[in-house]
Amino acid sequence: MKQMPQELRKQTLELVKASGPIAQLIEAWLGSLDDEDLADLSPGSLAPVLVEGFTQLAKRTGSGCQIAKLQYEEARGGHATALLIVNDDMPYLVDSIVIAMRKLRVGSNGVLNAVLPVRRSADGSVEAVGQKGDKLESMVLCLLSEKLEDGALKELTDRIEMVARDAAVVKRDLAAMKERFSAVATDSAGHGEEGQEVAAFLQWARDEGFEVHGYAYYQVKPGARELERDIPSRIGVLQDTAHPIYGTCLANIPGDFDTLSKRGHTLSIVKADVGGTLHRDQSLDFIGVRHTDGKGAILGEHCFVGLFTRAANLTPLARLPFARGRIAQVLKIAGVRETGFRAEKFIEILESLPRTEALEAEPEWLAEVCGAVVSLYKQPRAKVFARRDVYARHLNVLVYLPRERYSASVAHALARALQESSGATHVSSQTLVSDGPLARLYLIAHAARYPLDLESDIQRPLLTVLDGWHDQFSELADKVGEEPLRNSLRKLCSTLPVDYVAATPPAVAFHDLDKILRNGVDERVAVRVELPSEGNAATTIRLYSVDGVPALSSILPALHNAGVAIERESAHTIRTADGKKHYVTSLAVDAQSALELSRPGVVQVAEDLFNALFNNEAEDGRLNGLVVEGGLRLREVQLVRAYMSYWRQAGTQFTVRYMAEILRRHPALVKELVDAWKERFDPALPEATRTAAKDKLLAIKGRLSSINHADSEVIFAAMIDLMLATLRTNYFQNAGQGDKIIFKFDTSNLHLVPEPRPFREIYVFSRRFEGVHLRGGPVARGGCAGRTAWKTTAPRCWAW
Repeated sequence: MKQMPQELRKQTLELVKASGPIAQLIEAWLGSLDDEDLADLSPGSLAPVLVEGFTQLAKRTGSGCQIAKLQYEEARGGHATALLIVNDDMPYLVDSIVIAMRKLRVGSNGVLNAVLPVRRSADGSVEAVGQKGDKLESMVLCLLSEKLEDGALKELTDRIEMVARDAAVVKRDLAAMKERFSAVATDSAGHGEEGQEVAAFLQWARDEGFEVHGYAYYQVKPGARELERDIPSRIGVLQDTAHPIYGTCLANIPGDFDTLSKRGHTLSIVKADVGGTLHRDQSLDFIGVRHTDGKGAILGEHCFVGLFTRAANLTPLARLPFARGRIAQVLKIAGVRETGFRAEKFIEILESLPRTEALEAEPEWLAEVCGAVVSLYKQPRAKVFARRDVYARHLNVLVYLPRERYSASVAHALARALQESSGATHVSSQTLVSDGPLARLYLIAHAARYPLDLESDIQRPLLTVLDGWHDQFSELADKVGEEPLRNSLRKLCSTLPVDYVAATPPAVAFHDLDKILRNGVDERVAVRVELPSEGNAATTIRLYSVDGVPALSSILPALHNAGVAIERESAHTIRTADGKKHYVTSLAVDAQSALELSRPGVVQVAEDLFNALFNNEAEDGRLNGLVVEGGLRLREVQLVRAYMSYWRQAGTQFTVRYMAEILRRHPALVKELVDAWKERFDPALPEATRTAAKDKLLAIKGRLSSINHADSEVIFAAMIDLMLATLRTNYFQNAGQGDKIIFKFDTSNLHLVPEPRPFREIYVFSRRFEGVHLRGGPVARGGCAGRTAWKTTAPRCWAW
């Protein structure tokens, strides 16, 4: 039974062998944890870590971050690294520690945090815990999922210490940074109507819309092209120019004087070049305010970095300073009146955009996006919009596509295609999948090359990723001559699941859907072998079923007996217009099986075999390997099986399985024997051909010594002797269909049959019945001379 959190706390405290302030710390820390934090933790693992960790950190030598490096026994029985981090309480700390671990790809089994009031003596020792009014300390226990080597552990702890310093700097300078917002807002308000909107925006950002992490002023220097950072102005994370992240986070921002002077607005809102270290793992937001004198001469730019708050993204644009006037601009440019369906959709689209796009992009571009997306709502299809940011560093791309066609694999493919076509260092992405008909992907190609042709370099490659699959499928469907089938293929294509499209090349999907639509018997499993082709490197056996997937426990043994090994399996569900659920099961074969299936003439006979096997219409046995390895048809395998079964009941020293393995070692020889036998008995062939076939069998027997394996020679010789002793057969009746085969043997001189040998034997063989009719002489009228002996068995017990 799963233990309750209170019981876990109690058991942990019982195991803690400590007293005094250490025990107080541990008890208070455990009591402050959320119940969910304690889920799946073992008191026996947790207690030693707490004792050792809090003992190490019982004395603090300063206000900064201190880290105890520990080991603990995890649930799987191994040892892993644990870190106990003590720091002054401050915003962003725990989130930022988690980000630091994720950036270094360090997994964790738990991150447990409690904030406690702690009183310390002058030397840093704990005097009291939990007293109101004492200084708050954050105590974070990170239970890592692996044991880190020294180098990796140092890298992680260095990163955590850096994060803690960044958080401390932001806390220290927060008031000063907010004051800079107010000062810049006051200065902007004196520059006309736009300046007043900028001032209102800055006040909103200061109060609720922006988590500011740093500020710096860049000034224009006479004769210098680039703006220069004013060192004394730096506040927050921008203060340290040697910081590994924030020291270069404003590379090419605010840029050179020409870029600054040509910018359309006083206010600039863009994404910075790097992700920050605090609170959320995303690229930093940049707010720039152009600074001018009373005559309009540009003096420099005020630069703020941080993150827009969650509230900022939820504030309607109509109530957001600076942005509220852009809605009217966009509607006016697009020629849309301010009320009605089209205006509502424009506003809905603008509200759904990432805030940096809604606030920075030119109104003309926004009007183009909104106008096109309104049409996409009514007729969903893929569309790509791209623009350069104001500093020409990055490429911002909006990709709209039908919601049912979105998947993580599609997003990854689009990002990869954008990076290749734009030459970007990397591509970041955000996804919006709403309740409407469209999904939207927002891609930022960082440091994309300049210049770029947006149509040929960006839009076309991305649309190829999105529409290329469906276009190729449509080309194949258009070549179908039957109009009802052609229309059904087109309709079904538009409703295919995203995971199926992502995993299946268009040509393979075309064959899948064609098979599904042509398969008129729901109870049957249809089978198709797919060989490698352009865009498809794998050989697969594909099964088509309705309302259920065939059990692998029955399929895999049958395929193994047929000489086919399966490496992996995947299944997809496709719903047709009649509401039926069709399943496509793809079985990827190994390299050797793929080689066998690729030989000329094998695919068709293999498909016949698999169709019969999976619908319980054929014997499952080792001799089925002759289909894939020798190219024999299913009925030809049944012929071989019948001869071997007759010899088994007549008496042989070999087991059934052994004989099957010997025959499978020489599939070409078996095929040669079967072809010669068919020539001998096929009634459609001339008499001369049938007569010559007997000589072929004798010739084959004459060269059996070249096999150089005694048992193989005996088994093949026996098979040839049985074929030569055969007088008549029903093999060619009913167009060679079915599994029942009858032979009439001349057994009077057949040494394979023990004494006393009958004059003739008629042998009947099928999956469910096996029998022998004996005749004692040419004229038999009952009694001993005309004895009939029928023997039935259960052939399924034998591994043929």
